[in-house]
Order: sequence, then C-alpha cells, then structure tokens
Amino acid sequence: TILGSPGHLRVTVTPETARVDLVRPVLSKDETATRRNREVGHSFEIRAVTSLAIASAASYRPGAAAPESIVSSFGASLASGISQAAQQPLPTTLGGVTVKVRDAAGVERPAPLFFVSPSQINFQVPAGLATGHALVESFVDGQIASRGQVRIHPVSPAIFSADSTGRGYPAATLLRYRGNDLVATEAVFEYDSLRKEFVGRPIDPGPPSDTLFLVLYGTGIRQHGGLGTIAVRIGGVDAQVVFAGAQSDYLGLDQVNVRIPRALAGRGEVELQLDVAGISANPVRLRMSGTCSLCALFALYWILTETQSHRVCLPPGRPSLLNIP
Repeated sequence: TILGSPGHLRVTVTPETARVDLVRPVLSKDETATRRNREVGHSFEIRAVTSLAIASAASYRPGAAAPESIVSSFGASLASGISQAAQQPLPTTLGGVTVKVRDAAGVERPAPLFFVSPSQINFQVPAGLATGHALVESFVDGQIASRGQVRIHPVSPAIFSADSTGRGYPAATLLRYRGNDLVATEAVFEYDSLRKEFVGRPIDPGPPSDTLFLVLYGTGIRQHGGLGTIAVRIGGVDAQVVFAGAQSDYLGLDQVNVRIPRALAGRGEVELQLDVAGISANPVRLRMSGTCSLCALFALYWILTETQSHRVCLPPGRPSLLNIP
C-alpha cells in the first residue's frame, strides 16, 4: 500500500517476472524539470518461483544427496549472469544468488556455492542436515527464484567420470607401486581426437612385483561409517578398498583407493561397481591389458598338447622351443 502518492498502477508481465510501477499523473501546467507526467514514483518486481531439480554433480542421478556432497541444481532464471567461486572457503552468496536448505527437522542453513548461471547452480550440501526430505530454495538479490526438494541420506555415493556425464571411464588416477616405492602415476583414460570422446587407457598389472591402486574421485561417500560398509567389484572380482574419505584439496570431493586384483589382467573392458552402505554408485569402466595368468596356462597347455599331436608340422631340422622329445 502506497499512501499519499496518487497515480495508477502499471503491471508488466514476462515469463520470469511481474513488474509493478506506480505511474504519477501530472498536468502540463504543473510539470517541472523534476516532476513530469507519467513518471514512475514507485516500483517493485515479483519473480516467478520456478521448479528446481537437484542431482549429484558426479552421476547426475536426481533425488538424493548426502551432507557435504556436491550437487548440481537445474532450473530457469536462477541468476542474472554467470559467476564462479574463486577461493575457499566457498561463499554463500555468489553473483547475487543464495541457496538455503531446510532439513526435515526444520533447520535452515545456507549452502556454499561453487557456480551460478541462469540455468544451473552447483553447491555443496550443508553439513549437519537431518536425514529425510529437505526443501531447497534459491534467491536472486534476496527474492526467491526457485524451489525444489531433495532426500538427505548419510551417504549418496557417486563417481566423477572423465567426460563429466557420470558414465564411461572414471576421472581416476592409477598408482603403481614396486615393493614400497611409488614408481609411476598413470592415467586410466585419454581423449581420442578422431572419435572425439574419452577412451580407456590400457591398465597393465605388470610383473608380480607391481601393485596397482586405483584412486577414484567422487562425492557423497565420506560418511560411510567404516571400510566394512564399502564394496568394490571390478569385472565381477572383489577388489580391496584401502581408503575412503574426504579429499583434502577440494571441498565436497571424496576419494576411494582400490587395489586392482591381478586376476583382471587381459580382461579388456570391465565394469567397476562401488557400493556404500548398500547404496550403489554409478558404474564406470576400466580397460585391462597384460597377460592373464590363467589364459597363459591354457595357452601353454594348448602348445604342449597340439605340438605333441602334430609334430610333423615342425619344420625339418628346427628344434622345438619347448624341448619336446
């Protein structure tokens, strides 16, 4: 209500906003340099509250998130421009945008922001949220812009992939140890410029003296409650998890270190599945190379038996490499 301000209201409606202006009438004889007919004396803007879809920033699976995990939210008119956080700790206001999360206990907390744009906001789920459904609201310059819901669970595991889709090869690092010495750090993917996609780099277990550890990067894992709650299978083979927790350099990023079984040598493309407290993360793939020990035994058996039964196939005068009599 505006008192002592005669005039009429002008309402301008767009898909995103409704703007209300109080337009003052002034007779021609009463106009001055500072008092004109049809000037706007007061105005305010009402923004449409759009829906907000929330998903893991690693797997893009919607619906669930864990405290301190990284999520992406999608909607319309979420910001007036593009802004990215330049330092840590992360700000709770970025480019005029704020995000608030109200948990199942009714406690509201601001969310640290990584990135904002008109159609996407990346933020870290606040720590300490109660388990259950939570309300997420985004604001632009103090006015509500969007609203959505997410289910809060202690863990919501997801693995970052090389192509940022949550599929394909993981954004992971391979550590090769020989004895107690780290002898190499290797990538498990590379970009194929001809195919214009990320492809797997062959993982060779190497000689028996080598031990390989795969370092996976994800989010929503750190509150797992102990390594006994984590299971990793690669190509259907159980793999030992030696570490799982927060990655120390980046907020919200988690790390899982997995020992690669030597039995995977020569298997080619295999699927890696991570489960935390009974909840499955998005599956990713690895490309295994090297010599399969079981395959080598079969090959040796074939050479021995086939050479024995077809000795006439050996060139005359050429000794057998296997010293078969």
